[in-house]
Amino acid sequence: MSSGAATAGPLMYCTKCGKPLTPGVRFCAACGAAAGPTPSQSSLSTGTAAPSTSDVESLERSAQEHPDDESYQKLLAVALHDEALANCERDPKDGSLLFSSTLQISKAREQLTRALALKFSDVPLRSNLETALQDVNKMEQRKFVGSWFLVIIWGLFYIVPGVLAWAAFRRPRYLINRDYLDHLRTGKHIGAGARMGGAMGKVYDFWDKISPQWGWIFGLAIFVILSPIFVLLGFKENYLDVKKEEIPATA
Repeated sequence: MSSGAATAGPLMYCTKCGKPLTPGVRFCAACGAAAGPTPSQSSLSTGTAAPSTSDVESLERSAQEHPDDESYQKLLAVALHDEALANCERDPKDGSLLFSSTLQISKAREQLTRALALKFSDVPLRSNLETALQDVNKMEQRKFVGSWFLVIIWGLFYIVPGVLAWAAFRRPRYLINRDYLDHLRTGKHIGAGARMGGAMGKVYDFWDKISPQWGWIFGLAIFVILSPIFVLLGFKENYLDVKKEEIPATA
């Protein structure tokens, strides 16, 4: 980057006292602290380590002591953002955030909401915070993880059984993330839908070896007979067990 581009860059602010820094300096002239990044250059975009709780508390005190100084508000907003995402695991394949518990979600939502309530006019920063909050809220939405073949089979009897089979395997996204992380660690397929698919695959393989011509018919028959058990298992895992997990997180 040329020197002209560097000079035209965003202002730097002290991460301790929030005062503007002269470009190129290593220490703050107001408090003597080491020069830190501006909100637009912080871990909000670079993915560096989140600030400690004491850092956030210090910025909160500074923001309260200087309510008319926007730089404090921006620094605090970035610190709250980074703290919100600090405990979230990342996908080792692409680095994306993977929330895997209601406790992670509730804490992140609280910090991001606090950050958005601060008064600052930095449009990109506010947009990033809003996007992060939307992503966090999406983690509680449900996604179908079962077998569409099962839904179709049940739907042949009547639409209501088909809908019930579809609903039973709608799993919250944060639990899908947990299943994915557990699969990466153990190599095993996690979740009722995955186990059902694996079990049915073994059934078909078994009957196909016994009777290559008619084995698929026996496999289908067993699938239909056992399908109510699979649906009940999916309902328990995706609703009853989820409800139990939400109790300590919301207490």
